[in-house]
Amino acid sequence: MPKPVRAVQILMFLVAAITLLTTLAFLISVGVTAAALGAAAWLVLPGVVGLVLALRVPTGGKALRRGIIVLEAFYILLALAAIGRSDPRGVANLVLPVVILVLLFRPPAKRHFAGRAPVAPDSYF
Repeated sequence: MPKPVRAVQILMFLVAAITLLTTLAFLISVGVTAAALGAAAWLVLPGVVGLVLALRVPTGGKALRRGIIVLEAFYILLALAAIGRSDPRGVANLVLPVVILVLLFRPPAKRHFAGRAPVAPDSYF
């Protein structure tokens, strides 16, 4: 797996972990109620999608690359919405999705995702 692709995978794991930890902190701070669980389900959904996509990065494929692009564009829109609400965390929330997209558009990453990569014999995907 090329270095930019490996970096994309690691950063996606990091974003998923941050999302999961943020959701857990939300539940701890507001308490576990039906409304809080509903809100937490929506908060954790992009993290779960990111985790699934990150696990599939070694296999490559055009659809996977498009899925990552859509997910990172969603994260960028969320960060821009936070900036629009004058939330200073919005600027920090832009960093990882932009870095992931930049790495995803590098030539080695494009080649990796152009077709299906060879699958290791011990891989689950």
